Amino acid sequence: MEEVITAPRSPWKNPYVERLIGSVRRECLDHIIVWNERALRRTLQSYFAYYQRSRTHLALVKDAQSREPNRLPADAVARIVSTIPMGRMGKSDEIAKAALFLASDDSSFVTGIELFVDGGRAQI
Repeated sequence: MEEVITAPRSPWKNPYVERLIGSVRRECLDHIIVWNERALRRTLQSYFAYYQRSRTHLALVKDAQSREPNRLPADAVARIVSTIPMGRMGKSDEIAKAALFLASDDSSFVTGIELFVDGGRAQI
């Protein structure tokens, strides 16, 4: 490994920092409105946690860095599932498809909606 020396307060001269800043902008900050510093810090903490645990990486052959998923104990899952009318937990691709619909041209006539992707739990 080779050390890269950059000028102080010049992150754009460091390709690794530049790539990190670009990723944060493209994948996170371009999609939100930041109201204050506290909200920005909370958003960045959440993004970095996602980046470390769940995001797939090309260098890892499209695998996440953490192979151990964050799982709830079985009794906690059973308690949650008992409150959902459909009787099962939602899948990440179901939530992603709902978000994709709202971002697509198919929802161009939608002007205001609360879309619950929760197995009917909000209607109880």
